[in-house]
Amino acid sequence: MYLEIDYEERNSGIRIWRCRGYGEVLKVPEMLEGKMATELAPYALSSSRPAEEPDPSVIKHVVLKPEEKGFGEPSELCGKQLTEVYLPSGLRLIGDYAFYFCRNLKVIHFHGNIEEVGGGAFMWCRAVEQITFHEVTPAENGVSKVLGELTQELETEIFYTDGMQVRLTFPEYYEEAVENTPARIIDTHWHGSGYKYRQCFPETKLNLRLYDELFPYAVANEFGDTCMNLALNRLRTPVQLSEKAREQYLDYLGGQMQHLLERTIKEQDLETLELLCEQELLSEENMSQAAKLAAGQGAAELGSYLLEEKRKRFRPVKKTFDL
Repeated sequence: MYLEIDYEERNSGIRIWRCRGYGEVLKVPEMLEGKMATELAPYALSSSRPAEEPDPSVIKHVVLKPEEKGFGEPSELCGKQLTEVYLPSGLRLIGDYAFYFCRNLKVIHFHGNIEEVGGGAFMWCRAVEQITFHEVTPAENGVSKVLGELTQELETEIFYTDGMQVRLTFPEYYEEAVENTPARIIDTHWHGSGYKYRQCFPETKLNLRLYDELFPYAVANEFGDTCMNLALNRLRTPVQLSEKAREQYLDYLGGQMQHLLERTIKEQDLETLELLCEQELLSEENMSQAAKLAAGQGAAELGSYLLEEKRKRFRPVKKTFDL
């Protein structure tokens, strides 16, 4: 992929200042000039500029894969142009307002452990819906730092260096400043369960027991689709999932089965359908109803899967006659 990069050498690493290229997806390179890319400069991927521009004498310029240059001049890969970003494994610092107003950005891929996230780094990145973390050290990582900067509902997948893998939903939340006139202070009120879910990282380490204990609170405060996502993701990756927690998720999904099946068929989500069958949540009647829905919406693959599962799980009993 053709890419132009403005960068600065800092100590033993590289600070990325600006990227230019083509398209909507940016893959920040792992290394430049033999050094790891360790920092995103302030406003690096924002269409806005920092109040203080870097000293031109320290900025270097490099062109990667010039043979793949497209037609026309490359544009800055920043702001509303970006929809997906892959960050390098050596990245440790994300500068202030680095992603400011990347309003169309939906997916971010992190690698390694982020040590510092600058103020307003993800301000107005309201379209982000999916974050993946790779090569995360279980005892010390920056997952909580990133999640704490984004208040919308997030689908998150974390791959740890010890082989553990989890898929989690973090609900939305927002804060409200309320004036306490008699006391002459401003109180902050948190709305939604998302704030509590983002506190499941004592000393930066994910605590799945705390995460699972919050589910009743989410059921009381969130929409059904969010709660279904919470339950489905924990059942998909049942790391450290107690039997009690598993039962609460199964019980909830069982009570939402009609809506869940309608959503699953509409989205042609075979993965979820397979999970429901594996967890033995579907009755024979559920399978028949879902198969009819699939046929009506042209979801042939889902319909075939359901009929095969129904045949295997609910074999007709052969009648016998005594003579």
